[in-house]
Amino acid sequence: MLQLEQLSVRLAGQTVLHGLNLGSGPQGSITCLLGPNGCGKSTLLRTLAGQLAYSGSIRHAHQPDWQHRHGTLPAKVAWLPQDCGSQSRLSAVEVVLLGKVQSLGWRVPEQLQQQARQQLAQLGLSAVAQQPLCQLSGGQRQMVFLAQALMREPSVLLLDEPISALDLQHQQQVLALIEQQTRQRNMLTIMVLHDLNAALRYSQHCWLLQQGRVLAAGATAEVMTPALLSQLYDTPLSSITADDGFALFYHGRQALPA
Repeated sequence: MLQLEQLSVRLAGQTVLHGLNLGSGPQGSITCLLGPNGCGKSTLLRTLAGQLAYSGSIRHAHQPDWQHRHGTLPAKVAWLPQDCGSQSRLSAVEVVLLGKVQSLGWRVPEQLQQQARQQLAQLGLSAVAQQPLCQLSGGQRQMVFLAQALMREPSVLLLDEPISALDLQHQQQVLALIEQQTRQRNMLTIMVLHDLNAALRYSQHCWLLQQGRVLAAGATAEVMTPALLSQLYDTPLSSITADDGFALFYHGRQALPA
């Protein structure tokens, strides 16, 4: 479990995050971070990734020394920012191997090469494994960097809008893989999403952030209610129950047409 106590961040002389007190779900679960644009979601992930200075404390059982030096990604933490644009001419499999950069030498063991190819295969990218990153689509690059993050074998995985550049089919594929890998590897995944229905379906814990402050936090089913989400986004939201038992959120007060 990740515990934040009185976490504050200032950027350009302005306080962006105001004394956050938050607890995540346990290892093996996904915590989703929701909120309108500009509320501080990416700032919070960048702080957890060691990119920003902060006051307060960050504690995690598998990362006792989280009070890291500014600019250093904590050990056993992997971070996938929203913008992974790159013009690198490294092949996709070489980019994935960089997730094990501390284990690489002049010769890359076949075992590591096979592991990188398997990561790409899980994301449906076997056909582009040898292609330069700069020749891939934005969505393909996003998935390559996700594979690289998983190669780090992290205890904590930080994902900022991991499906923003993907079509609907690949969104579902990637979220299902993240859910599976989170359980199998016993990771704690903290993920920013804008898709409310995806957040409800794939996360077990939820943080609602509004203007750099916590509006609500807790079990997803308890926090993601029409009332709280309408307050969060300052717009009326309603929900219906789908055939599989999950709620579906939609804008407005009127029932969806049959």
